[in-house]
Amino acid sequence: EAGARVLSVVWDWEGSGPWVSAESKHFKEVEEIPNPYADESGAVAAFAAIGERLLEEENERTMVIASSDTGLMFLQNHWDLFGKTFRMMGHSTFEDSRYDCLDKGQCLEQLKADDCAIPMTMSVRSRADVVSVTQTMLYPCVYKPAVKDYGQTFYRTHNMLKAIECTEPSELEEALHREVDAGFELVVQEKILFDSAYEEIPFYLYADENHEIRLASTAIKDSIRPFPFGTATVLRLDWEAELLPHAQRVVKALKWRGLLMIEFIRDKKDGRWKVVEINVRPWLFNDFFRQSGFDYVGYLVDDLRGLLHKRPKLVCPESTAWAREHVHVDLLAELNGVREETGESLRSEVLLRRALAEIQ
Repeated sequence: EAGARVLSVVWDWEGSGPWVSAESKHFKEVEEIPNPYADESGAVAAFAAIGERLLEEENERTMVIASSDTGLMFLQNHWDLFGKTFRMMGHSTFEDSRYDCLDKGQCLEQLKADDCAIPMTMSVRSRADVVSVTQTMLYPCVYKPAVKDYGQTFYRTHNMLKAIECTEPSELEEALHREVDAGFELVVQEKILFDSAYEEIPFYLYADENHEIRLASTAIKDSIRPFPFGTATVLRLDWEAELLPHAQRVVKALKWRGLLMIEFIRDKKDGRWKVVEINVRPWLFNDFFRQSGFDYVGYLVDDLRGLLHKRPKLVCPESTAWAREHVHVDLLAELNGVREETGESLRSEVLLRRALAEIQ
């Protein structure tokens, strides 16, 4: 929509369905590379060749945007090579890797050093870390992978959950030993307790080269599947103005430029908003936001063109803009979630009506 050339780089895996975006009027330049999980060296060579060709055609480095955590890991792990022909979000000049923000442990340590409010968070890289973590951690707690792998192994082996809860030291110790032995590096985090969806807020933003927020919005997660540590399948636009200074502090602490999502939870114990998660790649709802008046990718395109100064510095929602209360619904995920929860093999239309009926 911003009028920028788009080339889609895709790969297949066993059991993958059709690439639906191939039906879009926007994604007509498509190149397939080997799956990095099955053939990493082949994928690296193929993607590097695309970068060299684009550099020759455009006479400048192309912005590469990861549409998945798998793709983001692939880019970050080989940025010494890919950085010669590509640019990526995060760094002040879009030049360097930001692995320090991708690794959840390193990222939260940066925020803690800059006095941003975060839950108690500790990294577990080996068995040697387990005892000190279990003895020091506040309970209940959750653990999750510090970084993703190309096969999304943690999710696939934990029923698609993003985090696992533990309530006491022996349970956590047993789990951590098992996970470390399976090859996972983990982050263990105090579980922040809250009472309503209005106290768990994703904050979406675009930050400029001076690490100032130029565009911002928040949302309410009306449905999460699988609950409670899955992905939002129903997202409703909202605006929590009190989070803006907290988000700006995070952006400054990370020295971030580009799109960013910050997950805030208001801690029931002390009433403070705390950062529990950072998402350093564009989220799946981008076009929903664009259609609702928040053109995050358009800001990125203008930033690349040196035209960001022509955009409004911060579009906070006016009351009239929220009269329709825009809602993003992942219909397929909702339908599948209802089917799994009820165990009923009903027709898709019946399941879909039931899923929609749950959306308030």
